[in-house]
Amino acid sequence: MLDLFNLSSWKHAWLGEGKTALWCIGAALVWQAIGYYMVMHVASIDGISQEIYEAASIDGATGVQKFFRITIPLLRRSIGTTYILSLSGTINLSFTLSNVMTGGGPNGASSVLLQYMYTQGMRNANFGYAMAIAMFTLLLAIVLALISRKLSAEKE
Repeated sequence: MLDLFNLSSWKHAWLGEGKTALWCIGAALVWQAIGYYMVMHVASIDGISQEIYEAASIDGATGVQKFFRITIPLLRRSIGTTYILSLSGTINLSFTLSNVMTGGGPNGASSVLLQYMYTQGMRNANFGYAMAIAMFTLLLAIVLALISRKLSAEKE
């Protein structure tokens, strides 16, 4: 297919090379989730009253000013919620995609934290270490969610 578009230089084993395998998994994560989060943001934008934009237009605001001073501040909660959901989804789905697409290879280059936990627990029968990795992952997710919540909190 790449030959048809004169892109022969792009032909290589994308999932078989260490430096590109993780990027391919990241691209698949973004691709599978972008529609879901787009729907959430479009619904939030739809909920913003048109009178606010009309008032800003009457006051002489440009489109860029409306976006940064009206739209983004009113979407702060929605952005925070989607960030937390995408964070938890990335932590969970990265294992699934990495396991299915590359199995952690080549040479562990595309292995993610939960895949390492799975390897330690299920393949090496090192259950205590796997549980420690799981607890670390849980604490990391909680800390990142709290930071996100703090950053997206409304100012009084």
